[in-house]
Amino acid sequence: MKMTVRLGLELNIIDEASCQTLVADTTVMEKAIAYPTDSRLFKRVQEQRGMLAKAQGISLRQSYEKELTHLKHKAAGYAHARQFKRLKKALKKMATLVGRLTRDILRKL
Repeated sequence: MKMTVRLGLELNIIDEASCQTLVADTTVMEKAIAYPTDSRLFKRVQEQRGMLAKAQGISLRQSYEKELTHLKHKAAGYAHARQFKRLKKALKKMATLVGRLTRDILRKL
């Protein structure tokens, strides 16, 4: 705060009379921050690879869109219920499907 006031005075943006009383609004707005989870990242990778393949004119054997969406929802449920072994299994399956998709695209490029 001190640095901001000093800089304002040096640049003649504010005058010394206005620095006698300082009012600071400390209200904090909550943000809708969504932290990335593994399942959502796998789903995003699948979507982006699908768009890449479409842009390049590559026909995929399988897009895995429905299966990855289903696994994403399952993973969210497992994480909420603290069923970490099932969560790990679902994430492993998602990683496998994204890997298959990636290799299919690389083969056809």
